Amino acid sequence: MRAIFNSAVCILALVLVGAFSPAEARDTFLTGGPGGGNFRDQCGAGQYLTGVAVNFGSVLDAVVPFCATFNAKTGLLGAPGFPMERHGGSGGGAAGPTTCNNGQYVSGMMFGYTQDGSGRPKYVASIRLDCAPIRAGGDSGKPRIGAGGTLAQGGVTCGDNQAVIGMIGRSGGFVDALGLICGPRPVATGPVAAPPTPGPQPKPDAVLNQKASSLAEQSFNRPGQDYQNSEMSTADASLCEDSCRSDSKCKAWTYVKPGVQGPKAKCWLKSGVPPPTPNNCCVSGLKAGICDSGLRWDSSAGQCRENIH
Repeated sequence: MRAIFNSAVCILALVLVGAFSPAEARDTFLTGGPGGGNFRDQCGAGQYLTGVAVNFGSVLDAVVPFCATFNAKTGLLGAPGFPMERHGGSGGGAAGPTTCNNGQYVSGMMFGYTQDGSGRPKYVASIRLDCAPIRAGGDSGKPRIGAGGTLAQGGVTCGDNQAVIGMIGRSGGFVDALGLICGPRPVATGPVAAPPTPGPQPKPDAVLNQKASSLAEQSFNRPGQDYQNSEMSTADASLCEDSCRSDSKCKAWTYVKPGVQGPKAKCWLKSGVPPPTPNNCCVSGLKAGICDSGLRWDSSAGQCRENIH
C-alpha cells in the first residue's frame, strides 16, 4: 500500500512541476563549425530557456544559457533567470544576459557564423533569439547578442507548440557550433492579471538618461560622426558613457584604450549612430533610448530589439 501511495505522489509531483520526459525533449541539428568538444545543457523540470550571456570579440568566445521556472498561473517566466554552465574559452568581452520578456518563450534561434577559406562554417559569432508570446495576442521579439557586421546565418526552430528548454553545441577556445533542446511550450492556466495601478511616472528624459552600462559593447569601435573627443585622466569606459549620457547632442560614444591613440585613454562623442565594427582597441555604446537602424528601443527590457511589422 505504501509503495502505491509513494508512486502516486511521484506522478502528481511530475504533473505539478511540468517535468519533461526523455521522449518529449529532443535535440536539433547543430549550426557552426566542426571543432570543439560536445556539450548538452538542459533546463530543469518546469523550466525553460530565457536567453544567453556571451563573451565575444569577432566571434563568440563563450556562451552561458539562462533558464527560469515557469509559473502557469501567471503565465510568466522569471527572466532573466539563472545561469547554467559556461561553454567556451576565457577571452572576449562580457555581454548579456539577453533574454526574451517574462511573457515570452524562446521558440528558436538564428546563429551568425564566420566561414573558413572554403566557405564552410567555422565559429559562431552572434545569436538572435526568436521570442514568441506565451498568451495569445502577446508581443513577439527578436533580441540579438554578439558580434556585428555581415555574417552567414543559420536558423534553428523548435516548431509548432515547442519551446527551447536547453542548448547543445561544441566548444573549445571559442564557440564552434550551437543547437537547441526542444520540449512542449509553456501554457498559461490562470487568468490574465489585472495591470497594476500606475504610480508617479518619471519624466522621459529621466528614463532615457538612466545609466545603462549593460549597453556597453566590449571590443567594438563605432568610427565616424564625431563632434568631440578628449583625453581621459582615468582609464574607465563608464566615464565616457557618462559624458555621452549627460550631453543632449550625444547619441553614441567610443572609449579608446590607453596606448592606442596616445598614452592616455580617449573618449569620442558622436552626434549620430555609426555602425559598430569589431576592434579590441575600444569599448563603444549608444545612449539609452537610441538604437541602430532597423531596431527599436524596448523600455521594459532596457535594450534594443528588432522591429516587428
